[in-house]
Amino acid sequence: MVASTVVLVLALAFFGFIGYWVIDGMGKNAMENARYAALSRKDSLRSEIQRWDYYSETWRDRIVESGGQVPNFEAYNALMMEDASAFSGIWLAPQGTVCYAYPMSESRFLGTDVFAMLGSSEAVETARRTGATALAGPMDLGSGRRGFALCVPVYLKDDQGNRSFWGFSIAVIDQDGFFHKTSLDSLSAQGYRWKLWAYDSDGSEKVLAQTGQDDKIMNGDHVTIDIDVPTGTWHLAVARSGGWISRQVEAGIVVLVPVLSLLMAGLTDALVRSHGDIQRFTRMSYADPLTGLDNFRSYTDCIDRLHRDRLPYVLFSLDMNGFKQVNDTFGHEAGDVVLRAVGSRIRETLREEDRAFRVGGDEFAVVMTGTMAEGECARICDRIDRAVAGDVAVGPGQTVAVSASVGFACYQGDDCPASEVRNRADLQMYSRKRSSRR
Repeated sequence: MVASTVVLVLALAFFGFIGYWVIDGMGKNAMENARYAALSRKDSLRSEIQRWDYYSETWRDRIVESGGQVPNFEAYNALMMEDASAFSGIWLAPQGTVCYAYPMSESRFLGTDVFAMLGSSEAVETARRTGATALAGPMDLGSGRRGFALCVPVYLKDDQGNRSFWGFSIAVIDQDGFFHKTSLDSLSAQGYRWKLWAYDSDGSEKVLAQTGQDDKIMNGDHVTIDIDVPTGTWHLAVARSGGWISRQVEAGIVVLVPVLSLLMAGLTDALVRSHGDIQRFTRMSYADPLTGLDNFRSYTDCIDRLHRDRLPYVLFSLDMNGFKQVNDTFGHEAGDVVLRAVGSRIRETLREEDRAFRVGGDEFAVVMTGTMAEGECARICDRIDRAVAGDVAVGPGQTVAVSASVGFACYQGDDCPASEVRNRADLQMYSRKRSSRR
């Protein structure tokens, strides 16, 4: 009798431990999956912010080169911003007052004091004083819209080299378009609750966006990642709606504890599959969920490795033509269909050893390792261009004519930084885009 009791107690203890181990492992796997999803959005957010920083810095450079003048404001913006689907406007604010606004719908902000309007006026003042870029917001854009302002200070130099503050070059980003383009809003569709916030200088929390009006995500188990942005850090918290493991699953495991001895062989197989899941989730964090191509995080790792090892490569930069009109006319779902089709067409035209990436909303990149003559690079640009061009069906009886502009730049294994290589490829791509309109 005593021996039977001892065996029963030991068996219950052993199987109870196994049940706890399974529940704990499932919870950790679910949390790890959420972390990978959050990291993917982090890369997309940073890529989109870098894109807008490029637009603001372009105007800063044009103003400096023109000695404080603003040359061809409307025409240049019309070309530069045509495919910017999260775009709300470009403001130029001499001495902090908005005197130039594009497009015309932004003209209501003319005369606005930037320091007074932006909620993060302290960050804007710090940017004016230090010359560092500031990301302020969210702010009210009118008609129920909210957005962010990426403020780049502009300084001029006189003949003696003295600097004087000219004002700000500001890229205004629509919040809804920004979050859709970076797939942040798709977290809810995947069964997650999420919250994006930052801390003000006084330590108080400023919610940038979240699921629901009063989401208590921070009260339970969640994963949090930090996102470095100009003059600060954003924080993204993600949790599974309904908990990492449902109560029904927990109850089922507890009920099945007495029969776990029959499943020991199956547990061994589960361990192997769990290891495979971790590897699969790792691969997912380097893939774009919409097109299946490698994402911006994978692109950054690839380029950093090539420059670290000084391995020559050719970078092809691709930007779609007229993509904003697709979203505006047919909706974001149609835009997603077009992006998937373009990703597939790019992949089909490459060699097995070539790498294709989606680095932004409608921006793609291709990396081919090794040295290559410029004539061959130009022919590859044309080949990719022809492969992408063509109609895409976006609905019953609805088709969209798709095209893109492609530019390239070569890295020879020297000291040229990766940012310079990408800038050269982007500049050539925009040059080809302008030429195609003549």
